[in-house]
Amino acid sequence: MSSNKVNNKLDFRNVKQTQLDSAQTLKGSFSELQSALRTYGTNAILKDAYTDIIQITNTQGNPTQVEYWQATSSSQDKLQFRADVAGDLAGTYFTIQEYSSKRIHAFYFVVSGIGNPPGIADVETPIILENNDTAAIVTYSTKLVLDPIEAIIVVQKSLLSSFLVLEYNQFGGESLIDVGTSGFTTTNLEKGQSFKVGEIVLDYDANGNPIHNGNTLKGMKYNIHTASFDVDSNPEELPETLIFDQNTANIMYLGVAEYGALTSESLWKIQRIDTSTGVEIRNASTAYNQVWDDREILSYE
Repeated sequence: MSSNKVNNKLDFRNVKQTQLDSAQTLKGSFSELQSALRTYGTNAILKDAYTDIIQITNTQGNPTQVEYWQATSSSQDKLQFRADVAGDLAGTYFTIQEYSSKRIHAFYFVVSGIGNPPGIADVETPIILENNDTAAIVTYSTKLVLDPIEAIIVVQKSLLSSFLVLEYNQFGGESLIDVGTSGFTTTNLEKGQSFKVGEIVLDYDANGNPIHNGNTLKGMKYNIHTASFDVDSNPEELPETLIFDQNTANIMYLGVAEYGALTSESLWKIQRIDTSTGVEIRNASTAYNQVWDDREILSYE
């Protein structure tokens, strides 16, 4: 998640109120091998117009849907705690779901060594108590484990208070807190304001190249932070494979295919180069439909 923070606190004073229309686009520049520089238009997303990113990825970790949101004010919820009575908080829990990542945190209570994780969340964190701890101690112990979570800011009015105020960015959903089996209560103090700036939807071919608006962008990767397509610098994911074979002193073959193609597959474009009486270049086909292993018996025109 990307967010506006000052001194590790959410700050909305300088967030822009950007009004988008259909004429506004962000251009992602890219070039394929040996081609001229091209400019590719994405959705109406401005680089400085969002505070948060929500993305869905495929099994390879590539983004398939990215939403860009601008939060203009944060939400605040009051989480009211209670005291432990003879260990009755042991094994109880409440959950918090991060809006951007959708990751669920479960916080469960271990009282005098008793209490197990509920097994329902992505991350499960124990809160250590003793029998008959007061509501203020339960509150403070909970604050200690909530503080490291970047998606929220925890406010405690005093060390003797029995509640926490949780501040967070909200994007069209309900409260991020579920009190679960804890017996706690929540009250919404302030509903945050936000709106979607834009989104992009992507598909991928078998080689992991992004497909956007029907166009396959070979050798590119989508940069979610700049909302543009960048050249994939990973040398293990080159967009094309080239093979050069000198059969005799005067005959050479050049093959080009999608990266990862086998020499036995009909995925090659092959040229025959004859230098016996000058330089004569002939193509087996102008399409990627030949077998490299058959290069010596193909017909060249």
